[in-house]
Amino acid sequence: MGDHDLVADDLLDWMPENTPESYVFLTRRLKTVQYGDLVKPRDRALCAFAHREADRVPVFEINVNSPIAEEALGHASWVGTGGRAWVQQYGEMISGGMRDEFVDGLALDTIELAQTFDWDIVVAPFCPGNNPIQPSRVDDTTWRYEQPESGVWYVMTYLPETDIAHQADHSFCHDGIAGLLRYVEWKEAQILAPDEGALDVTRMVVEACSDDRLVFAGWYDIPGAIDQAWLSLYFRWLLHEPKLMARYFEIEATFLELQITKAADLGAEGVICATDLAGQSGPFISPKLYREMIFPHFKRLVNACHREGLFVIKHTDGNVTKLEQDLLIESGIDGYHSIDPSAGMDLEKMKACHGERLTLCGNVDVTHTLPWGKPEEIRREVLRCLGQGAPGGGYVLSSSNSLHSQIPLSNYQIMLDTAREFGRYPIHLDAGENRLL
Repeated sequence: MGDHDLVADDLLDWMPENTPESYVFLTRRLKTVQYGDLVKPRDRALCAFAHREADRVPVFEINVNSPIAEEALGHASWVGTGGRAWVQQYGEMISGGMRDEFVDGLALDTIELAQTFDWDIVVAPFCPGNNPIQPSRVDDTTWRYEQPESGVWYVMTYLPETDIAHQADHSFCHDGIAGLLRYVEWKEAQILAPDEGALDVTRMVVEACSDDRLVFAGWYDIPGAIDQAWLSLYFRWLLHEPKLMARYFEIEATFLELQITKAADLGAEGVICATDLAGQSGPFISPKLYREMIFPHFKRLVNACHREGLFVIKHTDGNVTKLEQDLLIESGIDGYHSIDPSAGMDLEKMKACHGERLTLCGNVDVTHTLPWGKPEEIRREVLRCLGQGAPGGGYVLSSSNSLHSQIPLSNYQIMLDTAREFGRYPIHLDAGENRLL
């Protein structure tokens, strides 16, 4: 038995007995992994999911905002979730009948960024479907979206000086629980089908990148309301309107399952689930409420991914310690991102507790170090993450959230250069000097 067989067989060893056959078949592809200096980026990523060491630690990002993308690519870009891209550019192009041009630019820039930064995993972001809700301009930085059939409308705006986007208003804030009921009843009456247009970026990224890189589709998750105007109502209704909220989650999960199946058909090999569940001090809701209201639907999505042979990386900011049993163990996810250091998430502890089964992703601080740190601080941060997360495999280096608009390209380049200089296996950490030998 060669090393190729060991990779697949090791991964199969820790799979539960009821693991879907299609997911088992996916692991057998690990037998094609090459070793040594000719390792492809996708092989490197597959080794991380197999908890084996390749030639070096893989790298990726789940999101890059347009300012850093434009500097890296040398041309205008509307990737990312910053306000200029997803409020201003989106509003102008969609309202101007340029949906296809917006999608093409999003896909081409995602592909170019993966090549420019040589990511091992590339995330194909969601995009507007073939018939997107038409926005109408309110002012220079604000757009209103309205869906008359469902009764839902919302207002998006952003701050040009920070590029931070947020939802300024939502119909639920005015209509209350009657608005949610109307939406759920409308959605339940639909004959659900996948929105193939919303997967156009995934299709193009797979076609361009899948031979060399592991392609994940984003972002599929049970909806939350963080950064939305009806956040307080969302939490109140979880407590006081559990049956209606369960219907809401059920219909959304049913649609997401269709999207997951279609993403797999297109050739994606993983899915990013990206609803934030926690803040600096802990989960937004109690572990009991999470287990009762959110977890069953999230577990359903994970199972759907595994039936289609897809890996699942769960992203959430914040401190999820109180949710670890459900979120990190019982859900069956394959990877956890972002391991938020600003919220007290400790990569070394995560590696000790979950490193044998979970592929850990992230932990390079984006609240201070990447945006504001000196070069030596950035290098020290990357070395810490490599030393704590990488030995034995099962770690993918990335920022602890995304490349937001305040991060200079030069700082991110220091992060990548350090990872590629010191992230070659085998890795050893001198704890006393907090550097790699």
